[in-house]
Parts: sequence; C-alpha cells; structure tokens
Amino acid sequence: MTVPLSVVSIPPVISTEAAAAARDKANAMVGDVTVIAGKEKWTIKATTVQRWVRFGWSGGTYGPTVDENAIRKALKPLVKEVLRPAKDATFLVGKGGAIVGVTASVTGRSLDVNKTASAVSANLASRALGGRPIITPVAAALVLKAPKLTTEVAKQSAPLMRKISSWTTYYVSGPHNGFSANISLPAMAIDGTVVAPGQWFSFWKTVGELTLAKGYKLGGAIVDGHSVEGHTIGGGICSTSTTIFNAALRAGFQMGARKNHFYYIARYPKGLDATVYISDGGGAQDMTWRNDTPYPVLIKAYAVPGIVRFTLYSVPNGRTVRFTAPLVKNYRPSTTLVQYTTSLRPGVRSQVEYEAAGFDAWVTRTVRDRNGRIVHVDTYYSHYARVVGLILIGKSPS
Repeated sequence: MTVPLSVVSIPPVISTEAAAAARDKANAMVGDVTVIAGKEKWTIKATTVQRWVRFGWSGGTYGPTVDENAIRKALKPLVKEVLRPAKDATFLVGKGGAIVGVTASVTGRSLDVNKTASAVSANLASRALGGRPIITPVAAALVLKAPKLTTEVAKQSAPLMRKISSWTTYYVSGPHNGFSANISLPAMAIDGTVVAPGQWFSFWKTVGELTLAKGYKLGGAIVDGHSVEGHTIGGGICSTSTTIFNAALRAGFQMGARKNHFYYIARYPKGLDATVYISDGGGAQDMTWRNDTPYPVLIKAYAVPGIVRFTLYSVPNGRTVRFTAPLVKNYRPSTTLVQYTTSLRPGVRSQVEYEAAGFDAWVTRTVRDRNGRIVHVDTYYSHYARVVGLILIGKSPS
C-alpha cells in the first residue's frame, strides 16, 4: 500500500543570506582601533579586535556582536599610560627671597575603562552599519582632576607674596642623625611644596617613605624610653618635623596632629616640639597643619649639616601670633650614673644615655586677624619623662 506523506517545509533559523550578511558586517568591524586623548593615541591591532567579535541574535536580527569584557581587558594596558596626576602650580623664588614667577599647573587625568569600552563597542557597531571598514578614532573617556592650585590663581598671588614666617633649628651632625642626611633629605623633599587654600599639609605624605636607597641612614631613636643608636632608618628626622611645625605655628595656621618627644630635647622650644614616626607594628605619628587662609603658601627649606630652616611665603593676611611663656610644673631633676663594664677596653668612656629632667609644660598660642578678632587659641601640653644619664667605663676582667 502506498501512503502519500504530507511534507512541511521548515526554513533554517539562519539562512545562507543572513549568515553571509553577518560575515560581511563582522569583516567590516575588524580592523585596527585607535584610541586618542588629546594629541596622544594608542592603537589596538585588528588581530585583537577580531577576538572580540561574537555572533548571535540581537533585537530579532542575527549578526556580529562584541564582547565588552574582552574590550575592557584589552584597554587595561592603557590605564597606566593615560594616567597623569594633577600637578599644582609652583612659585619661583629669586635672590633675596622674592617671588619672581610661577610654573604652570597640570590637570590630572585617568581612564574610565567602562565608558571607553562602550565607546569602542559603538565605534565597531558603526563600522558594521556602513558595510565597509570605516576607521575613525575613539576618544578615550577621561576622568579629569583639577589641581588644588591653578596657574591663574598662582599668577594672581605671586606679586603679593611675602615671607610670613620662618624657623631654624641648629643641631650637631653625627651618627644619631645619619650625619645630617636624615634631616636634610626630608627638608629637601618638602622644599618647594605649595599648600593651596583649604589644603592640609601632612609631613609623611609630603616626605614619603624612608629608605636606604633614597640616601637615608640608620640613626638614633627613642625606643621604650631609651636612646637607641644605629637601628632606625631616618633617625633624627624629628628635627625636620619640629622645624616645619614651628614655622607653621608662627604663621597662624590651623594646626593638626602633633606629639611631643618622650623626653625634652634642649634644641627645641620648650613645649613646642613635634615628633614623627612610623613603627614596625604599623602605628604612626604625623605632623599636620591646614592652610586656612584664602591664599596659597609656599614652603622653602634650607638644609646644611648642623642647620635646618623652613620659610613660609604667602600673601600677608594681617594675622598676629602670640605665645605664653611655658608653664612648667612637676619638675623632676635628673642625674647621671657611672657604671664599669668589661664590654669596653679599660679606661674607655662611653655615654650611652644623657640625663634629661622630667616635667610637664603648657604653652598657649593665640592667633588674631587684622581686626583683632581671635582666629585660633591652642594650648599645647607636653609631658616629658625623667631620664637618668648613663656613662660606661671599661675595666679589666677580674
């Protein structure tokens, strides 16, 4: 028996014509991609672009698509090349301390990878619509960061800027301060710093990491209440932090983080020293102050063995600064002990600790504006521990 079958024609989901059209669009998409940012440009080769292309359905139409995750991955190497930190304008100081000009500020920038990837995807889609390779550059999506001090503001301030404060610390160059390296190097790192209106100055952010590669040496430090020599990179750096602290203090700025030393060191103003440190355990003590005036502040440093000085320049704002004499209480005199030891050659003397009297000190600073109104009143309290000096004298083994 013969039974005729009823046959229904089923067209393919993707016809030959649709596949050919998708192929042509994909071929139009594949080509070098040039990403531009201003006068700079970067090229992503066609072989890389080809690996981005996928085929699938979109809006009911079969055709090529691009993998934006793959685009973002390809853009990652551009992140470092595009990155440009913002740079504040700076001032040029001539002979005699006069401000003679400014250097231009630079607007910072970084790459917005997601937006740039979307722009590249749209560029490739436009190539497909044209039916032929239409090679147009893609503008990088940038995130701009304005400098805190622009060239325009610096130029307006420069002719009016004058020295507003200065402080000098005199010290003895020796192994306890890396033979001056641990004082001069941070001073030179701070030299030329401009603190914009409203900006905070941070000692550690400005100086950066202390390393032997930068020229810092092992020096002295106060560890567990005792002087320790030759174990701390940058030992002696507190002469720098105390000096810039006193210069800013006398300029009448808003003061921030500050801590006195464990014991009193005579070369510093009584009750107005400022130690800084970063411990192995991650603890840190910074020294900070804020430029709470409408004008930029330029910091200039002078550092030679035995001397470190900071001078601050700004537009005079009429502030006056007054200090009370240090109020000293709980004074505890010290002494120096002598011990004999076989660790030294007979008759050799070595002072391993210097005596320091203990006491508490209070100093009050009052800052007034040009009309006599109080701007800041700060009382600095310092507790200095009593330290007994120690001299070792070598003796013969008994």
